[in-house]
Amino acid sequence: MTRHDRGLTLILLLACLFVLFPALAQEVTVGWIFPDDEAAPPNDKAYGLVGQEIGVGVSGTPVGGEYTLGPGTLTFIGDPAGSLSVKTSTPGTYTMTATYTYMADSDSDQSGDLVVFSGNVDVGGEDGDPDDPEDERPWDDDQEVTVGAFLPLSTPEEPYRAPVKLSVANDADLPEGKMRLLVTGGGDHIEIWSGPAGGELLYPNDHKPWEPDPLEFSAYIAKTVYMEPKSVTAVRDIELQLVVGANAGGEWQEWTADAAKATIVDVNLAARDLDHAEEYPLPEWEEENPGAYVHYNIDSDNGSIEGGLAPVADKDETDEVANENDLKKLVGSLLPASLEEGTVVLKRGGSAARVWDHPQKGDSSHQVLVDDNEKTWDLSNADQRAHWEANRDNLYVEGYEEDDSSLTLEFKDPYGNVICSDTVKYTFIGAVCGIRQPDWAERLEMHSSHPALVHCEWSIMEPERGEDPDPTYNCIAWSVDVDDEWYGAQYIDEEGGNGDGTLTVDDVDGFYSKKKDWSPITSGTPEQKALGAQAMYYPCRDAQGNPVDWNYRTDPKPPVGFHGARRWGCDCGAGRWIMYQSKDGRKMRIEHVWDQMNGMDDGEYGAPAYFYGL
Repeated sequence: MTRHDRGLTLILLLACLFVLFPALAQEVTVGWIFPDDEAAPPNDKAYGLVGQEIGVGVSGTPVGGEYTLGPGTLTFIGDPAGSLSVKTSTPGTYTMTATYTYMADSDSDQSGDLVVFSGNVDVGGEDGDPDDPEDERPWDDDQEVTVGAFLPLSTPEEPYRAPVKLSVANDADLPEGKMRLLVTGGGDHIEIWSGPAGGELLYPNDHKPWEPDPLEFSAYIAKTVYMEPKSVTAVRDIELQLVVGANAGGEWQEWTADAAKATIVDVNLAARDLDHAEEYPLPEWEEENPGAYVHYNIDSDNGSIEGGLAPVADKDETDEVANENDLKKLVGSLLPASLEEGTVVLKRGGSAARVWDHPQKGDSSHQVLVDDNEKTWDLSNADQRAHWEANRDNLYVEGYEEDDSSLTLEFKDPYGNVICSDTVKYTFIGAVCGIRQPDWAERLEMHSSHPALVHCEWSIMEPERGEDPDPTYNCIAWSVDVDDEWYGAQYIDEEGGNGDGTLTVDDVDGFYSKKKDWSPITSGTPEQKALGAQAMYYPCRDAQGNPVDWNYRTDPKPPVGFHGARRWGCDCGAGRWIMYQSKDGRKMRIEHVWDQMNGMDDGEYGAPAYFYGL
């Protein structure tokens, strides 16, 4: 027999043996290989997280045989002839069976169970509900860390706590399971409470300095705690981890099931107005009540005219306005300043307000909020981010209408949710009860003798533009509603006093009593007296400002003083101004704030010292 014949005979004999005795095939066993290569627990169960690759060990595969693993809902990775691992996106307990096939016969081994679970920590939103279609927080696991939640700063005026929802899926098959919430970053910026308001302080315990202590919960039920942002952080500085533990076959095991990050954000507007200068902006607690007061920009600071002498109001200028001084600065800020995602939005609550990036207005390139009601800066765009940084502290507010408006600065996260905002209410005020605004020459004339007059806060009651003032009556006559007679010192002395040639305060008291039945108001500050009076009188004064009698027979020219003004019950100033009317000798009659005719230089009136009313 040749060597070739002997080999063929051996192969045929072996084939006959395998056909006659299939039970001699090796047993197939199922085991689980953990990520750390430890052996499976003795209860034939393996534990793993959703999305984690869990190794599968199959031993005893017959040479030349084939085998399959079930069920088919799992994804198998690897070569059946070598190493295998499985993973799934669906929590559950899976019974695994290894089946082999050899020579048309099949057999299977005992089953092994795979317990797949998941843990979630979700931060932010109105109620922490990822199923809410209106809640656009980053519930995607990757985005919870790479983008994270954005949270507003909690303040005493506007307290805020973000819901932190903790949950474990397929918890029933985790023996003696527990979950722990770890604060692994930014713990000195937050507190964690048991309730949305009040409740038990869970973290940090006893307000101790921050350390990564866990919060431990013994039940695998959905649980929500509440995180209160206490101070602004760096981007994604807050980090939370959910750790799940279980007694896996007598051996305690823990898994970091989920993680989430957060950024605490704050925006602010610092407003200047008529009462608050550059160094001292409007206090935060006054920003919405009463808010900021800014001039209704009706003066003409550059002296431009149209139609002869009619001044062009600065509010109507469409280019830079020389000498413009009625726009008030507004500074916007966003923290953390290093944010390069989300959007900043400045919006107005009505057309009464306009915003520019230059204190003297300018062309269209300087408009921020003029034709549009919103201005948006996309922080993910380098050019827009640079524009925001360059202009946020160079915003200037103009009163375009005599009305209320508001300006609001918002930060929106990358998903379009408004995270935080700050609002300033604006009231734009001006003296608008007169028949017209003064032209350039009239302004110069009045300010030369009454420098306390403020642009936009006085207007002309008469005469009409192009007409001459009425010389037949003076300020004293107008203070008792007379516009066709001239009441000088002699008239007052004779009408209200003894006619002795000397004008005294007693004579003035008698004059107002006889003409209008008014009495002197003696209590309160000068401003309080002006508020309650119907008329006020500026007495004659010496060079030191002291009231003096005036002997009008020996000294026909009055000293400083001798002026009367009539209370004017208009709404100019939105209740902030006490308005009066004054006839300036033989010149124009104006409306003005009660103390803006004051002054002690030559030709000025001094200050009112006597107030009369019912």
